Amino acid sequence: MSKYFWNILFQIFVAYFVTLPVSSTSCALPTLNKPTKCSILFESQHRQLWRDFNWTNPANHQKGHFIYQVHAIRGMSGRAVEEVIEFIEKSAADSDKLLSFSVIDDEHPDTMAASPGIILKVPYKNIIAADSEDLGLGRFERSRIFDWDLFKKDKPPLLSPQEMLKRTQSPYWNEAAATIGNTRSREKIEIIGIFTYPHVNQRKSNLLQKAAEDLSLPFVIIDP
Repeated sequence: MSKYFWNILFQIFVAYFVTLPVSSTSCALPTLNKPTKCSILFESQHRQLWRDFNWTNPANHQKGHFIYQVHAIRGMSGRAVEEVIEFIEKSAADSDKLLSFSVIDDEHPDTMAASPGIILKVPYKNIIAADSEDLGLGRFERSRIFDWDLFKKDKPPLLSPQEMLKRTQSPYWNEAAATIGNTRSREKIEIIGIFTYPHVNQRKSNLLQKAAEDLSLPFVIIDP
């Protein structure tokens, strides 16, 4: 065959195979401890939306002008706060243990069962899912162990903080999930404050405030 023929065949090969579209289903949802070859693309499209977001410092809390990442605790007490903080602090920097949290602001202040809790600083690379409603993370557990394969198969959404709040319908709450640690960045979730609501009884609020003082954390009353 002539050189001209092979040249034409080569050009057809390049035009067909090099320009084939990449299937959106080829990128499985990566986990922090099980990264996939699509992790960089996933982060650029989703987790990057959480980076450099203007979260409020609870030490500078202002009524009607705040936005926090919070973990609500049912049956909240001073001891419950200490137990949750101890759980987070004792988890390794490369831990794949999960912690759920909500994004609240003055227009969307609701948490699960309107419960008080802790204010967090969550590294954006640790976030694995975020939705404007309850994620139902319990459905991914098998014998109380989180099933990463089932989670990746289900592919829960990962909205930006702005989109979460925009879609959240009061009095319901939104929910996100993050690993406490991160194998690659070795960044951990931090507790930066304790919060309560005006409807919480005075005795419980006093216990929460005492816990915040003992831990040298800001104490915030969410009253939009």
